[in-house]
Amino acid sequence: QVEDCIKILNNEKKELLDKAMYLLNFETFSDIGGVWGVHGAYTFYLMMKHKIRKAFLVDKNISKETEETSRGFSQLTLLQGLCTESWILRKIGMTDLMILFDFLLHQAFPSWKKVLSELASRTNAFAIYNPQWVASDKTVNLLGMKESEYFSNVPHGREHPSYSNLYPK
Repeated sequence: QVEDCIKILNNEKKELLDKAMYLLNFETFSDIGGVWGVHGAYTFYLMMKHKIRKAFLVDKNISKETEETSRGFSQLTLLQGLCTESWILRKIGMTDLMILFDFLLHQAFPSWKKVLSELASRTNAFAIYNPQWVASDKTVNLLGMKESEYFSNVPHGREHPSYSNLYPK
């Protein structure tokens, strides 16, 4: 099950994790927001490929698949909630590496600056892979766009389950 999921992972992200391991030789990490769309597979990739002493997988929604797979990794702690919640920050304590894949693009409130500031005191290094908006020279809040403009700039339409009630909310 884990091996099948790992096969479909983004090679650039896997290479980033492997390079971080090569450069930092980390033993502990926190994967922030690493469940959506991949069910924690980057966490499981690291745990299967490298010697990891302690790991945290933090997400607002821990999937059933992630819970089931995590049972095979005693050094992994699943934390369901927001990464800036004080109880989660206390539980994580300090880790060698913090993974933020496709995470910062979702940070409008609190801002990137606030989130990174909160998390920086909990890690020695970040591994960040974040799609960027390149359609203009300035920062854009996609949710500040009109609904039609928003959906013309994202990969899914209104009918996608993850986006169906985005604007009504």
